[in-house]
Amino acid sequence: MKFSRLAEYFERIDKTSLRNEKTVILAEMLKEASHEEVDKLVYLALGELRPPFDRLEFNLADKLIVRALGVGWEEYQRVGDLGELAEKITNHKFSNFQMTVSEVYEQLVRIAKDSGSGSQERKVRGVATLIKQMDPISAKYIVRMVAGKLRLGFSDKTVIDALSYLENGNKEYSEMLDRAYQKRPDVGVLAQMVKEWGAEKAAEKIDVVIGTPIVPALAQRLKTPREMIAKMGRVYVEKKWDGTRVQIHFSRGQVRTFTRNLDESSAMFPELTKIADQVNADEVILDSEAVGYDPKTGKLVPFQLTITRKRKHGVVEAQSSVPLRFFVFDIMYLDGKSLIHLPLQKRREILVKTVSKGDVLVVDEHIETDDPDVLREYHKKQLEAGLEGVLVKQIDGEYMPGITGFN
Repeated sequence: MKFSRLAEYFERIDKTSLRNEKTVILAEMLKEASHEEVDKLVYLALGELRPPFDRLEFNLADKLIVRALGVGWEEYQRVGDLGELAEKITNHKFSNFQMTVSEVYEQLVRIAKDSGSGSQERKVRGVATLIKQMDPISAKYIVRMVAGKLRLGFSDKTVIDALSYLENGNKEYSEMLDRAYQKRPDVGVLAQMVKEWGAEKAAEKIDVVIGTPIVPALAQRLKTPREMIAKMGRVYVEKKWDGTRVQIHFSRGQVRTFTRNLDESSAMFPELTKIADQVNADEVILDSEAVGYDPKTGKLVPFQLTITRKRKHGVVEAQSSVPLRFFVFDIMYLDGKSLIHLPLQKRREILVKTVSKGDVLVVDEHIETDDPDVLREYHKKQLEAGLEGVLVKQIDGEYMPGITGFN
């Protein structure tokens, strides 16, 4: 697809406030795109170059973008929108050289990746060169992307609905595709697989992969232990730590971590660079809660201190004052195989064999019961110990990404 054609779709989407109309236009756009380019097209439509967990940003201030456009700051202030300014000053029509979506995408990635001495100036020149090859509408949307201000008014969920429309003209497949997305939340990959295999087969094929965060399973609330046992039967009861959720992806000695919102947080947790001796696997994905402790007494610290570790700067200093332990309560992937469909009891058995005892990773404790009184007493004990309470899990429950249910 020519980028000018993509810009026409953006213009149509931008001019409607109706979500269903945006969805239908997106479906048209996805239908026209080739399998090879559809992932790039989806990222660009969302104003991104990659999925959020693997973010790549331009980091160009408005003043530098104005300079790339070759106009004065006063002119930008008068127009008030970088995209409209680019459209206004780009008077030429397309030349014979019409860039494709993939060609524009590759140039944008190259600009965003540029780093080191003089990179800002090279980025300015790169944007200026790209704009000179664009028609006015294309220039408008490219500049908005670079500025981080595309905002076409839809999200990953709208793309999922559009993929269902692409298949059969309605939202019949949306729920099925959303379940697949929860396991691998990358709409670019999802779009490619739907284009290649169709919605049903794509949903069947998509599974957990190392390096891509899984949307965390969530808990439902019930008021009493008796209700819980009646609803869930025999359960594991775990301590509810007052910390921060950390999804750990370990691959041949390298570690990446993600927050409950799927943002990468690897740089915040240098402790995890030393866990190779504790992991009896080449690749593994673990669900954990990170809790700070006092290095002098070994006692856990309040959440207010643990949360000071969530920072981009001064990480080493923070690690010294508030080291962390990662209480691991689940395992979702092991050496090339997804484990989320296994019952919790089996996943626990695998977890104990996979994570050895140590100072950084700690396999979370639990009790097993179907007695409401035992559950109530264990809950009371955790509150008295200063914890948040307990989490109650079905012994035979699967790991259900993104679902608030009774597993």
